[in-house]
Amino acid sequence: DELYDWVGLRGSTEKVKKKRIQYVKHIFINEFLPHCDTGRGDSNINKAFFLSYCVRKLIGIYLDEIPPDDIDSYMNKRNATTGNLMALLTRQLIRNFLKTVHIQVFKAVNNGKFINMTDFFNHRKISSGLKYAFSTGNWGIQKGQNNQAGVCQVLNNMNISAKLSHLRLVNTPINRDGKLPGKNKFNISVLIIFLSF
Repeated sequence: DELYDWVGLRGSTEKVKKKRIQYVKHIFINEFLPHCDTGRGDSNINKAFFLSYCVRKLIGIYLDEIPPDDIDSYMNKRNATTGNLMALLTRQLIRNFLKTVHIQVFKAVNNGKFINMTDFFNHRKISSGLKYAFSTGNWGIQKGQNNQAGVCQVLNNMNISAKLSHLRLVNTPINRDGKLPGKNKFNISVLIIFLSF
């Protein structure tokens, strides 16, 4: 508990010690290395092993014992699939919806109004957010803030070669300022992916 409190003092603005410890525990369990959780109660051990593996690899690269990873290889890239993108957008829309319902209910209670819960639930916020993302291709709930552009596109169905070309299109978001020639070259790890269909 002392470690949680020490981290909480430096990482949160919470004044109450119990809430501070609860906040730091939530961060460690849910936000820090969430992919290491197996659901069997040994997630802290797995996270400690993975963190030590990362530190060992970082030291090995710094001391030139092992070569650095190839950033252009698909083994080291995160692929944003459609299911993950849709789940993330839906979760953001539902959280935003619940936050607005929470505020509206508290305002109605504080003003002493008669509460009919069906008045607060407007399903159009979630469905219009999904429709907006699919129609414009801007993936996110905040318009213009941290949005991924061009995620969803209309399929070019003019002829079979145009359709295949559009289906094989891969987006690699890189900064346009820097000149990195390796990013535009064909990497050997994508050979099976692009030549499979």
